[in-house]
Amino acid sequence: MSNSLEKLLREIEPLPDLASAEVSRALNSFPLDRAVVSDYDTFCECLTRFHCHAESCLLRCRRKRAVSYEHDLSQCDGFLRPVLGKKHALAAAFELANTGKKGGMLGVLRALGEAMADWYAGNWISAKVSCYLKSQPHEAKLKDMDAYLEKYGRLYPGELTERGGIRLRFEFEDVLRIHPVVVRNVQQSVRRT
Repeated sequence: MSNSLEKLLREIEPLPDLASAEVSRALNSFPLDRAVVSDYDTFCECLTRFHCHAESCLLRCRRKRAVSYEHDLSQCDGFLRPVLGKKHALAAAFELANTGKKGGMLGVLRALGEAMADWYAGNWISAKVSCYLKSQPHEAKLKDMDAYLEKYGRLYPGELTERGGIRLRFEFEDVLRIHPVVVRNVQQSVRRT
């Protein structure tokens, strides 16, 4: 495997864990008055403040930006939709915060933070992978595909690696983008056994 591909993989593998650590830092440093919130406006205000706070932690900003209620609430809704439902994510989140189920308000903030960490890490990884692939000549990409398939092919389903890994080669950019998640899943399954 080329040194440049190995360097890329070393750079992107820890990014999901780094993003998760920043979200944990955000959760631990966020002032939360209560676990159960019964007023929707208070709930939305808390959610938008946390979104702004977590974003500052993820981006390692020295100064936090001011909360933009409409923007931040829209972002929260977008991050929570895959977790809590496509149509009424904020209503579902408020229900949890109001009843105290699944950790109440803290559980909602944790779900929001995890979704944000996944999104930011995915963007960082995509940017690094795109820059790497754009900088490589075609022959180098082909060699990288061969080396990657040889070293990591066993971690992927057979339909990606059969017939000389034609699908893995065709979808190489996407394969590199999910590489950190695949490696982390394997590491976690090994730890469990």
